[in-house]
Amino acid sequence: MNPKTEVDRKADIPVCPTSVFGMNGITRRDFLQETAAVAGGLVTVAAARAAEKSGRRISPRNIRHITVDRDAKTWCGHLRQGGIKSFGNGELAVLYWRAPQGADLNRAEVVLRRSCDNGQTWLPKDDVVLWSNALPFEKSAEFLCQDPGRRSVLDMSRPEAMFFFGRTAIRLKKSVRYDARLGWTCEAKATDPGTKATGSTVFQIRSVDRGRTWERVPLVLDPPPGAKSFWKDNHPLVTMPDGALVGAMESDGALWLYGSECQGMTWQYLSRIAAGGAGCAGLILRPGGRLQCYMAMRDSLWVSESENCFSWSEPRAIASDVHDPWPLRLRDGRIIVVFARRQQPAGLGVIVSEDAGKTWSDAAVIGGDMSEPVVTELDDGRIFTAYGARFIGGSFFELG
Repeated sequence: MNPKTEVDRKADIPVCPTSVFGMNGITRRDFLQETAAVAGGLVTVAAARAAEKSGRRISPRNIRHITVDRDAKTWCGHLRQGGIKSFGNGELAVLYWRAPQGADLNRAEVVLRRSCDNGQTWLPKDDVVLWSNALPFEKSAEFLCQDPGRRSVLDMSRPEAMFFFGRTAIRLKKSVRYDARLGWTCEAKATDPGTKATGSTVFQIRSVDRGRTWERVPLVLDPPPGAKSFWKDNHPLVTMPDGALVGAMESDGALWLYGSECQGMTWQYLSRIAAGGAGCAGLILRPGGRLQCYMAMRDSLWVSESENCFSWSEPRAIASDVHDPWPLRLRDGRIIVVFARRQQPAGLGVIVSEDAGKTWSDAAVIGGDMSEPVVTELDDGRIFTAYGARFIGGSFFELG
């Protein structure tokens, strides 16, 4: 992520006004993109259906379903907000929200559940709680308002390392001041949202021991300019060829790219990826350094691409009847997207590209629940996906 050239400065995707990259405000592409989102909806959905039918057929095999977390006293869900990580040697972690049966998210907590046998068994004795909405406001505010300058530098390139981006309705107002004794410090004040919560605050914590312990001081991220709401699903971050990390954030029906050149010690807003109601973003790095962002928009799957993290191609429709997509680049170079299907046959669907996303197979159904799938590749090449809206289930399958 290097400073923009003169040609880059003329690109029509804005970048952060507080960074060295500059910003020119709303652009011609912004206007055209948002106009097309309204006027061209029917045309683009038709294009998605045509694209879906242009590929070859695939037949996932050796499909098997399991239970990850099911208890009559609790409900579980929102896996996109938690994520999944394969550490290798058979160890997996799945993160999700869990609450007492009949309770709402105000009493929910984010749980990490672990498997050490490639997802065959999931033991509740190893559960780790990362965040709880049931904590008193004072406790949550005390945690969020800590000075991020107290955080340690961690090597997040280690295979044992993982990020978690949380969200809370507690609103923070941050200020930076200089103290002659302490130097520059960051202070934050929290506001209790009460029952009229709007928007959200995004915070990050990190782990370098496979999610067993986590940072005790979070980093609260700044939203894009003018954003009313702000959040990040926990689709994996992408490491660029120069070592920088990038991740896609969501705000007010648009997707934004953030970058970090210091292992997540700070994050900087880089560019707007897409607007017009885009959501459920997932980043994939193609060979050669070209970045792809897969997204859901108007019940279809779309992709936009960038060569420099600052300007993005117009989103291109790939497939219809796609909800909560989770893209994954396999070790053999193929890209798959697992998603929820609402049309019959309903359940989880999967499509495959063998040419870096240029063409795609027809959609195949692998069954399971159609709620927010998260996906990873196992040591032996099988695919594992977890999902659920009341309990957490999982499915294994193979691709030919």
